[in-house]
Amino acid sequence: MASPFEAADSFVGSYGDPSDPIVISVIDGHLFRDTNEFYPIQGGRYAIPASGSEFRFRRNSTGAVDAIITWRASGETVSLRVPARP
Repeated sequence: MASPFEAADSFVGSYGDPSDPIVISVIDGHLFRDTNEFYPIQGGRYAIPASGSEFRFRRNSTGAVDAIITWRASGETVSLRVPARP
């Protein structure tokens, strides 16, 4: 596990399919992707021990997080950020 390298409030939210989103949250100081806790690792990535997958948050030209890029044995998946409802 590495030290935190970005502020959690910059990436908390929903990603992917709006009807069944991937939800990134912080509960009692712990990071969760849906119900799985995740941790910072080397190279600006995060690891989910429960699944063995790794991911990172992608930032756009303004520095805002606009997607999650996930690496699994089956390949890479990009899940776009779901816009917050007004």
